[in-house]
Amino acid sequence: MPGGTGGTILSIIIPALNQWTLSAECLRALRRHTPGDFFQVVFVDNGSTDATLSQAPVLGRELFGDRFLCLRSDQN
Repeated sequence: MPGGTGGTILSIIIPALNQWTLSAECLRALRRHTPGDFFQVVFVDNGSTDATLSQAPVLGRELFGDRFLCLRSDQN
């Protein structure tokens, strides 16, 4: 049951390549519109060269805590 056991039952995967402003708004909107703790957010940075690399882990942890995972690929 969602939130019933505190376990993750859904993974939301967000791929990104640059466009940090859009990615940040996506994460904020997801937090605003997805209550509970039944999910984890997996943010996949596909070789970004903008602020995505440094800012995604910070904002993600701020919004989702331990339920946020940021993966990095060196290329798209």
